[in-house]
Amino acid sequence: RSSDLAKNPTTAEPQENLCEKHKQPLQLFCEDDQRPICVRCDKSREHRGHNVILIEEAAEEHKKTLQIRLNELNTKLEDLQKWTTEEKRRSSEIEGKFKSERERILSVFEDLRKFLEQQKEQLLVHLEKEQDENIKRIRGTVTELEKQHQN
Repeated sequence: RSSDLAKNPTTAEPQENLCEKHKQPLQLFCEDDQRPICVRCDKSREHRGHNVILIEEAAEEHKKTLQIRLNELNTKLEDLQKWTTEEKRRSSEIEGKFKSERERILSVFEDLRKFLEQQKEQLLVHLEKEQDENIKRIRGTVTELEKQHQN
């Protein structure tokens, strides 16, 4: 069960935190139930034997616990930010390497294409030359045979 702020019926402004049951200030904190209680609640059967401390002490303890947890979370956040930054750097580095390798491969294949194109041209020129020489030789042979046949 939770404690609500008691309200002054005439002004509807919150007064200091009061116990719902006893309408007394919540000055203590029941560690077993993890909630604020008044002095009369502390003496009641409901809280008898419970660990009860001053509400200010409980607030300080909770504040320290929260601060420790906040520090832990901040450390984890910093670690995560460092890790994220490092992973982005690695990703960029890998991306750069792949880009360089892609450009190198394209360049090698372009060089090979040019080389093959040159080889093709040289072979075609050589073939054409050979063809011309063979045609000349055949024509020469035909001409000689014609001369011999005419004689």
